Amino acid sequence: MLFRSQVLRPEMSGIHGATEEEFEGFNHFWATLAYALGVEDEYNIALQSGGVAATRRYYQQVYETYYVPCMFQIDHDGKVLWEAFFKVIENRLRARKFEFQF
Repeated sequence: MLFRSQVLRPEMSGIHGATEEEFEGFNHFWATLAYALGVEDEYNIALQSGGVAATRRYYQQVYETYYVPCMFQIDHDGKVLWEAFFKVIENRLRARKFEFQF
C-alpha cells in the first residue's frame, strides 16, 4: 500500500507526464522490493496479472472500500494521530529547500 498514491494519483505525488511503460517499470521496482523484503508472490500487489491497470483497479477498490469509510469514523485518538502526521509533513516541506541541478 506504500505506493498507492503514486499509482492512483501520480500528479499529486509529483509525477507528471509519466507513460504507461514508465509506470510498468515503477510497478516492477515495487514488486522487486517487496520480493526482497520477503513478501510472497501471491501477496505482492505489484505482481497482479494485468500490470499497472490491474494494480490501479485494486488500489482504487481498497481506497473506496476501506480508506474513505475510515475517514468518516475517526475517533479522537485517530484525529490526534492524523493532525500530528500532517504537522510533521508540513514542517518537513517548509524546511526543505527545493534545488534542482542539471
